[in-house]
Amino acid sequence: MDFVLFVVYFFNKNICGFFIFYYFIFQLSYRYHLIISC
Repeated sequence: MDFVLFVVYFFNKNICGFFIFYYFIFQLSYRYHLIISC
């Protein structure tokens, strides 16, 4: 949770960067979930 708050604080004034970072984490977790499923 602390890491998430740090990321939100870091991208507080950069919404585009925040969404790009969130999208990257989403894709990474999605692929990791597929690997676990397989």
